[in-house]
Amino acid sequence: MAIYYYQFALWLLEIKGKVSSAKRQIEKALKQYPDLDIRKYKAVEAFLEGKENVLAYLGEIDSIEMLNAYLQICLNCNNIQHLLDTYEEYKEEYEGNETTYYLLSIAHLNFRQFEKSQEYIDYAIKSNPESPVYYMQKGLIEYWEIMPEYLFPENGIYPLMYSQIIYVPTEKERVLLSNAIENFKIAYGLMKTSQEKEYKLFILEVWIISVSVCGECEFLKREAVEQLKREDLYNIVLLADNLKNGILELSEYDLRQINLRINNHDKRYLEYISVLAQISGIYKCFSSVYVK
Repeated sequence: MAIYYYQFALWLLEIKGKVSSAKRQIEKALKQYPDLDIRKYKAVEAFLEGKENVLAYLGEIDSIEMLNAYLQICLNCNNIQHLLDTYEEYKEEYEGNETTYYLLSIAHLNFRQFEKSQEYIDYAIKSNPESPVYYMQKGLIEYWEIMPEYLFPENGIYPLMYSQIIYVPTEKERVLLSNAIENFKIAYGLMKTSQEKEYKLFILEVWIISVSVCGECEFLKREAVEQLKREDLYNIVLLADNLKNGILELSEYDLRQINLRINNHDKRYLEYISVLAQISGIYKCFSSVYVK
């Protein structure tokens, strides 16, 4: 469990930027295993806090764990080519493991090298078929393989929310999209019994967002929408999706709760809902929520 808490802490830092929540997970990990090497955590934390010479927190690359940590920091800094170059430099010295393959998969996805990205994530899944993170990555590869390059985010691999962009996939692309959704389902299924609710919600959010931009494919997200309603009725992604589809019933919600969620959520979603509110003709109802 110490490794699980450690990995979850890193996810909170790297994906959510939640330093305080990550610290709580690290405390759990260290309570179970006081000698746990957390240099990678310290380096990521330093990166988020804007400290200089972040890689110095790692020390020398003296193990596969430190190589992976170095690769992760390169990824955080969006220095993808340096990540690949560093791996090439050390790959004869340290045999890669599931984490190495996962990071390489992300790196190649950033370069839209789908075949190579898929190859590495399959290695990771073979090493650990119980990791929901790896199935999420596999689904994202299949998703981005069909999506136009202009929709790919500048920093990161997770799809963004759009209010006015619709992409209609071909029949062949729909098959790939269905495959991507199946992998999101597997990832969620592996998390169903977990007490870590935040990542469970994140999977559902990515699932919904990935389908929302694809015309005539709404049916692929119904399961995720229904599950998210049960898990988190005021979820920003859920509200945005309802707005986009014209099915948000304001009378069913407490606007103060919506306001609270928006003020504490990713700015991208705030912009998205603000645009949708105006398009939907209910801007006046939301003006106090969106306009400061």
